[in-house]
Amino acid sequence: VFDPKIATFSTYEATCASMSMEMEDPESNVTASIGQITQKMTGAAGSAGGVDITAIGSATDFVENIVGKTKPLTIKVAAKSLNSDAKIDNLQLTTVLEFVGMAANSKDPKELIAKQAEIKQKLTAALPLWNNLSGTSKLNDVTIDTPIGPVKLGTEGLSDDIPDPQTR
Repeated sequence: VFDPKIATFSTYEATCASMSMEMEDPESNVTASIGQITQKMTGAAGSAGGVDITAIGSATDFVENIVGKTKPLTIKVAAKSLNSDAKIDNLQLTTVLEFVGMAANSKDPKELIAKQAEIKQKLTAALPLWNNLSGTSKLNDVTIDTPIGPVKLGTEGLSDDIPDPQTR
């Protein structure tokens, strides 16, 4: 459900039965697949005219195969599941979208150069762009098959908490 008052979705839910990809470059061939994918997001009016966004997602049966062309190397990375969550507090989304729209609608880079003062004013008014941005991602039951044997990693995760860049 899109809410124009906050310029984002107040609720959003998506599912995908599976996904796969193939990539080739001069050095290697890569194939990857993921089973069931789900994602949910909520958006609500935040403080100071911004928007608060929360998102969670999951996927099953991640597999990536990397096969070397120039060097005989084959690696398979697999994870039984992937879980992620993210939250952003008081994102100044309307101002960011206005800026992106202005840039996208400029037919000539000289137009943007001529509008530098206006752009600077809009971006300065939007600061801080957010109060806090945080998220975690976890791969569960990770295994890596290498030419020297298998490696089992169990659960591997990444977590970060990013305050507004002005406060760094």
